[in-house]
Amino acid sequence: MLQRNSQSPATYTDERWPTSIEDSTLDLDKLLAAAGRQFRVIIAVGAAALALGTAFALTETPQYTASAELLIEYRQISFLGDSYLPNPLAAFDGIVSSEMEVLRSESVARHVIDALQLMDDPRFLSEATSPTWKLVSFVREQLARPPAPQETEDGRIKAGIAKLKSMVRVLRVGPAFILRIESTAPDPSLAADIANAFAEGYLHDQRERTHESMRQAGEWLRVQVVDLRQKLADAELAVIRSRRTAADASALVALNALEREAETYRNLHASSLQRYQEALHQQTTPSADARIINRADTPSWTSYPPKTIILVLSLLAGGVLGVGLGALFEFRDQGFRRGAQVRDLLHLDFLGMLPKVRRSSWSPRPWPRQVAKAEGNTLPGPLAKGADDLLRDVIDKPTSRFAECLRSATVAADLKLPDQKMRVIGVTSVLNGEGRSTAAKNLASLLAARGSKTLLIDADLTNPGLSEALAPAAEVTLADVVMNGRSLRDALFFFEGETGLAFLPASKRGSLPQTSDMVASPGFTTLLREAEVTFKYVIVDLPPMAEGIEARAAAIRIDAFICVIEWARTSRKLVQKAMSLDHGIREKCLGVIYSKVNLRRLRKYERYSSKRHFGQRQKTGFRV
Repeated sequence: MLQRNSQSPATYTDERWPTSIEDSTLDLDKLLAAAGRQFRVIIAVGAAALALGTAFALTETPQYTASAELLIEYRQISFLGDSYLPNPLAAFDGIVSSEMEVLRSESVARHVIDALQLMDDPRFLSEATSPTWKLVSFVREQLARPPAPQETEDGRIKAGIAKLKSMVRVLRVGPAFILRIESTAPDPSLAADIANAFAEGYLHDQRERTHESMRQAGEWLRVQVVDLRQKLADAELAVIRSRRTAADASALVALNALEREAETYRNLHASSLQRYQEALHQQTTPSADARIINRADTPSWTSYPPKTIILVLSLLAGGVLGVGLGALFEFRDQGFRRGAQVRDLLHLDFLGMLPKVRRSSWSPRPWPRQVAKAEGNTLPGPLAKGADDLLRDVIDKPTSRFAECLRSATVAADLKLPDQKMRVIGVTSVLNGEGRSTAAKNLASLLAARGSKTLLIDADLTNPGLSEALAPAAEVTLADVVMNGRSLRDALFFFEGETGLAFLPASKRGSLPQTSDMVASPGFTTLLREAEVTFKYVIVDLPPMAEGIEARAAAIRIDAFICVIEWARTSRKLVQKAMSLDHGIREKCLGVIYSKVNLRRLRKYERYSSKRHFGQRQKTGFRV
């Protein structure tokens, strides 16, 4: 019997199982290997992003940008001083910022619309026709409130002002008092016209402001002149009266004071009159505190979309997204990929890998129509026609990787069970569809081919795939032998003239309500004792561990187990949980075999792998 593992089963619970040393470290080799595995994902996502960026750059409506420049020559005009006095230097930044806001104001935009008649210009009124803009417009229409039934003229003007302001940017050129007006439009001449019109509109606004300030100053000076004229007349009249009555020294002193007051009013009146005349002159010819130093020219190159930048950014974004998706796929990969994971996570031996064979390469083979008893008496009843070649791969291809893997399993069985007369080996898996039955059939054929009398039993009474493939018309089955006392020899099928393998089919699908009682019943023990007379190996195809208790119930009758796990598909946590619950299977388990292995992708997971390592020159199987 199989030697039991001395370690307590509790040691192998989910909480106690350590993670793989290889999985707990991070190094450059693993990063490069992961990048190689997800290379197609990264390339596909990067190519998709680049294609989207290219489509956007080619279909987006081209825009042209024209720029004009203004020099601010702001001076505070004083009508109470003797000359124009410049503002303090600390106030100029605030003045420039204020003038930038004036350039963005609605009054300047209205002047531009009126000057260029933009509300009648189809170049300005036309909407962008790019797919991106259509999508944005559609989303805005869905999210925005429904428009008013009738649009007024004032509403049209406000919408035009908003659109015009969105087409213009005002920038300050460095620390200088220079403002740059940039206009972007789908028509290059329209862009230049708008930039120049904004500059002219700003100068017009400046002249309007100057005219208004001169008008207000002139009105104030007019009042001052009239008031000073009246005061001067009163002062001169007082001087004349004082001269007529002056007789003594005190009267002369008063006369002198009146004359000085009159002279003062005379000077103030003359000065105010002069400023008033200057204000009237400037009011008729107002000037602006700015000038255009560079007018906008019609641009010859598009400024939008920046195709090179879009392509570079889309490629970078696609690469980052591809790497992120690849990392997500790596993180979500919970299947068994490397042989070391069996030893590190399950503490079991790894027996090898069964390569995946495409069904398109399988060809139907008519099996011999012969059913015989042990004595050689033939009975009617055909075997299945067209059974897959994969069920006899070790016979047709004895040097294949498939055969080498199962050969390593037979060696493990011989080493673990050296002294037993008959060796009962159960082949199980965690889930259905992992290739368990195919592995059991080929393992039995391999043992029979080397001269050992071998019996293959299909004990999967719920899903008897082997029986349906090899003996669908069987009349005497495993259920009849175990439950009804029929002789084993009455139920055996002998086929494969190269090996002489014997096969005991299961009952028909769904014919038994309690399948677990059969493999644990005394009748199954009697069957094994009867088989011991003739056979050296009994290979039992057991149901999956996670879908019933049949495999667990059969543990007391089985000498050794082989667990088949589908490569890259079966969850590691699920296998760990199944092994932690089925201690009897785990303690008798010879090891694990990976099935349906993609050899090409396997090279990306095994460290230090190469084509030679997994190529034709490997003669010892997939021993990892």
